[in-house]
Amino acid sequence: MKYLKTVHTEAGNVSDIVNRLALSHPHISFEFTHQGKEVLRTSGNGDIRQVIASIYGRNVAKKTISISGRSLDYEITGFVALPELTRASRQYMSIFVNGRYIRNYALARAIQDGYHTLLPIGRYPLVVLAIDMDPKLIDVNVHPAKLEVRLSKEEELGQLITQSIKEAFEKQVLIPAADIQKRTEFKPYKSEQVAFNFDQVQEDRKEIEALPQVKEESVEPNSVNPSIKPIENDYTKAYQHDKTNQEIEEVVEVSREEKQPVALKSHSESPAPVSQEEVSDRIPALYPVGQMHGTYIIAQNETGMYLIDQHAAQERIKYEFFREKVAEVDASVQELLMPLTFEFTTQEVATINEHIDELNAVGVFLEVFGSQAFIVRSHPTWLPKGHEEETIREMIDYLLLHRKVDLAKLREEAAILMSCKAAIKANRHLRQDEMFALLESLRKSSDPFTCPHGRPILVHFSTYALEKMFKRVM
Repeated sequence: MKYLKTVHTEAGNVSDIVNRLALSHPHISFEFTHQGKEVLRTSGNGDIRQVIASIYGRNVAKKTISISGRSLDYEITGFVALPELTRASRQYMSIFVNGRYIRNYALARAIQDGYHTLLPIGRYPLVVLAIDMDPKLIDVNVHPAKLEVRLSKEEELGQLITQSIKEAFEKQVLIPAADIQKRTEFKPYKSEQVAFNFDQVQEDRKEIEALPQVKEESVEPNSVNPSIKPIENDYTKAYQHDKTNQEIEEVVEVSREEKQPVALKSHSESPAPVSQEEVSDRIPALYPVGQMHGTYIIAQNETGMYLIDQHAAQERIKYEFFREKVAEVDASVQELLMPLTFEFTTQEVATINEHIDELNAVGVFLEVFGSQAFIVRSHPTWLPKGHEEETIREMIDYLLLHRKVDLAKLREEAAILMSCKAAIKANRHLRQDEMFALLESLRKSSDPFTCPHGRPILVHFSTYALEKMFKRVM
């Protein structure tokens, strides 16, 4: 008994074991009591989502989506939490192989790769993943407690997990709703606020045009400075066209307790300047209203109000641009007028000399400069401008740590760095046409919900939420 810890610590350890058993065997009913109080009870009806609700709460279970995947050797099923729901440690990633709970860093890394840029730095997802495989493909005699295992074709399994998670999120609209008090039950209500009708703008404009016009003398811009031209581009035309002629059809996905906007598809009688095929339907059409503190764009549509972080929005746009640009570059290098010098320890020099061919393959050519230093006379053209030395240092450090160079990872980090430097900063006031152009470019992004660092780009305030804040509905 002297090796036992406090009552609360031991109860927590027992609770953790029971939770894992309940998640791996949802068809069995579990009941756990501590000091006469019920801590956990599951129904045993085989629904993993109900087990998640019993352990983590109903709100967490509602923010999970199912995933599935299959290959010749593996079959995976489970639930993953939406990117807005994160935790500070990896212990909330529960992985089960043939009903047995395991810990495997490679599979946990594959789960994080599935989220890619959807997670903030230092945050981890909540995942329940069940893997079925032939027992011959697993070696459980690695850890005394049988927690760590060795898997055959581990890389193939990791790719299956990553791809399954990515495919699941591609079908979702990941716009987080404003954090307000949820309704306990759905009741039809009569709104005190008149619904904003975007089609009414066209009729109002016709009435205004019918009124007698008053001519005012004004100075033509070109008469003052011929180089100054009125701002007129495809985005401004598209904005005026959408405001006057566009009809918006809302597609609403009904959840268990409330309605969430999923997508808005716009159809126009005449061809719009912006091709609708290029615009993603994962994010609705947004109409900018104004800007707050030169940082957040306020936009609206028929479903409510949206707040958009302008820096995060353009960072996502620039990231996808640089990611394609960096991936398509050739093996050309930029010669340096002044070579870069890097110094290392004797052990690091030996490791670099052993793997120097891998650095040469990615365009980094090191020349011996003394006993413990190397110089670089050229570098790949895709390195971020102004951060060449820092990036080469990271490549060498990665080589020293992993004994290889991951070119895809380095180019990914370079794209993130370049997008962050090129994006507009806070306290930058934008014109109406600039805001609309930014929102339209965001709609064309493949993942318009988070910046490359995982921070959310936009937050949605539904009409009901706003009316409840102002006590228009009770």
